[in-house]
Amino acid sequence: MERGALQQLSGCRERLGFGKKALLIADRNTMDLAGREAERILREDGCEVRVCLFDTDQKIIPNEQSLIKVLTEFDAATDFMVAAGSGTLNDLARYISSKVGRGYISLLTAPSMDGYTSVVAPLVINGFKKPWPATYPTAVYADPAILRNAPLAMIAAGFGDLIGKVIGRADWVLSKIINGEYYCQQAVDLVQKTVDECIAGAGRFITRDEAAIASLTRGLIDAGIAMLWVGNSRPASGSEHLLAQFWEMKSIMRGEFKHFHGDEVAVGTVLMSKLYAKLFTLDLSRVDLERAADRLSNRGRWEAMVKDVYGPLAGEVFKENEPRSFARQDVLAGIERAVNTAEEWRSAIQAFMLSPEYLTEMLRKVGAPYRPEDLDLDKARTREGVLASQASRMRYTILETADQLGCLEELADEIC
Repeated sequence: MERGALQQLSGCRERLGFGKKALLIADRNTMDLAGREAERILREDGCEVRVCLFDTDQKIIPNEQSLIKVLTEFDAATDFMVAAGSGTLNDLARYISSKVGRGYISLLTAPSMDGYTSVVAPLVINGFKKPWPATYPTAVYADPAILRNAPLAMIAAGFGDLIGKVIGRADWVLSKIINGEYYCQQAVDLVQKTVDECIAGAGRFITRDEAAIASLTRGLIDAGIAMLWVGNSRPASGSEHLLAQFWEMKSIMRGEFKHFHGDEVAVGTVLMSKLYAKLFTLDLSRVDLERAADRLSNRGRWEAMVKDVYGPLAGEVFKENEPRSFARQDVLAGIERAVNTAEEWRSAIQAFMLSPEYLTEMLRKVGAPYRPEDLDLDKARTREGVLASQASRMRYTILETADQLGCLEELADEIC
């Protein structure tokens, strides 16, 4: 990452061991920002370049139609891909790269999300959004002079995605203590270092400070590297991402897909910090273990909720939850672990958790959304996400802890 980074594309084909036939993926805006220059450099290097252009002003959804569009431009002779853009275009390239066995180069045009170097790609398949196995880019080129001129809304979205790592870390610690889940301190330290740096410089993003933008970009890249180390998205996402993905899916179902992913993560982060604050002071003597076990082991109740909330996507949710046990003894054991380890997980997470007020202040500094109404979410839709988003994925988070303790519905009313 440096000024003039795109010029290093010259000779990259030979350095990376690629052939001469490239597929360049871009949209109308990113073609002007980086795609056209990349095409020129590659052609001067003797490459044959085919362009897959998303010629639209609408937000691109990473769904079957978008995948097909790229694949129709891809042929057996294609040696490598170049994704010039931010989130969705790189998600598509990352997934297709893993399927066709061809490397790809990422040209960053906005510091808007953390998936550039990830090994998963969040795709919307059959209307259901979840991370799919993917591959990381062979090379990443980022020019701060280009990144600083990205729309401020995209810079704010990148900050929102990065600050959400605070909740992701907390949820990972929670599951490590309660369930014995594998936990990688090295990955956590890598992500936390850049989160701290970006929070310290939050006031500089609004002025497009180049050093601050570079720091944000490094943080987003490092989050992807942490996911690469661990092999999944655990170092970079938790309950805040479950909420974001739930709201995205519901928006797509309504034909209202208009907010950046990082914006939804930002709002989810503030909400989940409020939930943590509530659970830090919850009187655990109120917890009726037997009643909670009866409720959570009732598979019929859970399936009815999924059908009611997810509608046509219910089948995808059921597939995602096939490993889930509704056996009462398993459910009760999980509740008991959450209660018996409460002192430990409360202490461990309180040591680094940021308050809702502080998170709100940081998000306001960068011009990012921080309230549900900033995403056109009323109380009912916000509450629905808090109560139902956990069902979309088999990942233990604070949402499941609150449900185990029998207080999720009550606390949802308080935080939404």
